[in-house]
Amino acid sequence: MVLRKDKYIWLIIAAALLLYIPLFIFRDFTPTNELKYINIVDHMLKSGDWIKLQFDGSLYTDKPPLYFWIAALIRLVTGKYTLFSIGLVMCVLPAIVTGVDIYRFLTENEYDKKRACTVILILYTILYFAGSVLVIRMDMFMTMFIVKALISFYNIAEKDRGNPYMPYVYAGIGFLIKGLAAVFIPIGVILAYLLVTKQKDKIKKLKFGKGIIIIVIFALIWFIPLIMSLGVNSAVNELLLKQTVNRAVNTSVHKKPIYYYLINLFPNLFPWTLFFFASFIMLLIRAKKQEKFMIFIICWFAVPFIIFSLVSSKLDIYLIPAYGAIAVITEKILAKKNGKAKKIIGIITSMFYFLFIIAAFISKEKLAGMDPFLYGLVLVYGVFSIFTAAAGIYFSLKEKAYCYVWNIVINMIALLGILTISAPAANEYIGFSKFAGIIKAEKEKDRSLKIFGYKENEANRMAYIINDDNIINIENPEKLNKIIKNENVIILLQNKDISDLPENYEMVYSNSKFVIIKYIRKEG
Repeated sequence: MVLRKDKYIWLIIAAALLLYIPLFIFRDFTPTNELKYINIVDHMLKSGDWIKLQFDGSLYTDKPPLYFWIAALIRLVTGKYTLFSIGLVMCVLPAIVTGVDIYRFLTENEYDKKRACTVILILYTILYFAGSVLVIRMDMFMTMFIVKALISFYNIAEKDRGNPYMPYVYAGIGFLIKGLAAVFIPIGVILAYLLVTKQKDKIKKLKFGKGIIIIVIFALIWFIPLIMSLGVNSAVNELLLKQTVNRAVNTSVHKKPIYYYLINLFPNLFPWTLFFFASFIMLLIRAKKQEKFMIFIICWFAVPFIIFSLVSSKLDIYLIPAYGAIAVITEKILAKKNGKAKKIIGIITSMFYFLFIIAAFISKEKLAGMDPFLYGLVLVYGVFSIFTAAAGIYFSLKEKAYCYVWNIVINMIALLGILTISAPAANEYIGFSKFAGIIKAEKEKDRSLKIFGYKENEANRMAYIINDDNIINIENPEKLNKIIKNENVIILLQNKDISDLPENYEMVYSNSKFVIIKYIRKEG
């Protein structure tokens, strides 16, 4: 019923579908995380062990199991792994739900519908947020539950509305998706907000004691079977020491300096970078005059930013739960009337779109070498961006914020549309399906061939495509050379590594990045 009455919710859904769905239909799985996660799910289904996750023959406790369980169910229902089915459930639908939840939250707190819609369109067009939706990971799925917990906490504290235990249910589900961030962020934000606004007396409304018990119950859904399977000592070492304490204090994985997120926000928030920083500084200068709602939004951004800056292990995507607040803060300056700063920033930001035509010409040689069609598409986008830049300057001068935002949305739809059209030509540079198909065909022609990957973990990630669990990845060239002398082998490796191996190979397939070669042992 709400959808029928509110055209802006339909606009939000339409924008998300147009932006994110097409690329999932045509591009291939990327090897770094997507194929790795598929490999984990595939092993889970084949082994029947849904508790001890494994990758590359080793125990995998980096992430809780809920994402993998859902991916496995999708595989069982659809009969295959597809980017569309997994991406729709894990990324696009959570992005839509998150957008609609924030939209409703804003309209309940004195934002008119048009302004609230503007905030969500800003969110969807932040470069790194859009990229995070388009790459299959568990972060967007977790973010949906973090946002639900945050909104629930605020409504309980400020409006005496909602079930006081629901934020902990959301946090518990979020924990099973990605871990402790789903717990620390919403609890940290609401506590910071109540302390900053000097409302400590409202903490008792939040039922922390019983709430923590709810989160523990969710955690035990995974912990108890894992402890029964591994034993207490091994489980504690993996979950408490390796994955929690070590990563937070002194990690060897994704270790970055404390200022990492501050520096990376500049490119990640494009095209809204200047708007965000100008608006955030403006809010801080007038912090004492801000209404409670905006202080909550600032805490929503600041608490995750501070927590993740202090933690040893850092990745840009860890900050995704704060992007809803970033969008609200960004829109604040756009909503100002007669704002000179807004006009200047709008014009400067629009000028960046002129650079895309220059980038198209600079990339001509490389793209034409891959596929001339790719270069033609990039050139089309460069020309289209000239119109985006001109329109952006016009809307800035006229102070038409809503039109300015839709101009950016249309440009991103065009960009992602071009990426979608180019996906079939680009897939062999970003995924392994083509190589896996070639190797599978060679194996069917010659059953004596043994399949290997050399360096970079290629073999493990494409094992599910070939449906061969005996694929081995080898890092050591001496070891592979010994195998070549005694076996008929087919090898996937990167061009840069081919000099490590003997030259008497048969070339099966190659492109500018990868190569497939065969060694056939001579009899006698």
